[in-house]
Amino acid sequence: MHIDYDYIFVDECSYCGGPYECDDHVRAYSKGGVFTIPCCDECNLNKYNKGLKTWLREVRDYWPEKWDEIVGHHYRRRNWLSQIVHDVQYEY
Repeated sequence: MHIDYDYIFVDECSYCGGPYECDDHVRAYSKGGVFTIPCCDECNLNKYNKGLKTWLREVRDYWPEKWDEIVGHHYRRRNWLSQIVHDVQYEY
């Protein structure tokens, strides 16, 4: 399976597919992050300064409605973020 590491996210929340309302630092700005991707306010505020995998695990375990949105948005996608979502989804 080919993973597109150069994928450019546009016009929607990179995490759940919701409306693009702000930019989120994939690695928290407070922890030295500089790379941003489009995000909805809901995901951005909930992720706060958590690491990406840590946040995805919390969503998976405690926020099933949002987890279903994230998994559905990344179904059959082959970019680096989708790969991380799939890894967290199947890490039991």
